[in-house]
Amino acid sequence: MTVDLNTCYKALKDTVTKQIEDELLIVPLVSGIGDLDSEMFSLNKTAALVWERLDGITCLGDLIQDISKEFEIPYNTIQADVVDLVENLLKKGLVTAAS
Repeated sequence: MTVDLNTCYKALKDTVTKQIEDELLIVPLVSGIGDLDSEMFSLNKTAALVWERLDGITCLGDLIQDISKEFEIPYNTIQADVVDLVENLLKKGLVTAAS
């Protein structure tokens, strides 16, 4: 699936997150129970910030723009990293495009 900057993505609710030091662990849920046999996904501090802002309302391009302004980082510098992250989250089934 190709990531589109004009699409709004949202984190799926069938996950449990746990902050451990500077990493956010995401564990998918199966029937309400953490599926540790499935791949857990670990996010660094910056990626966790993106995860938290995937609300299904803010389009990805706007989210990147907001982070760019907030941290005074050029848009183009973070765009590729955020798109790559969302692409990986989509492949793992941890996010979906909002309808």
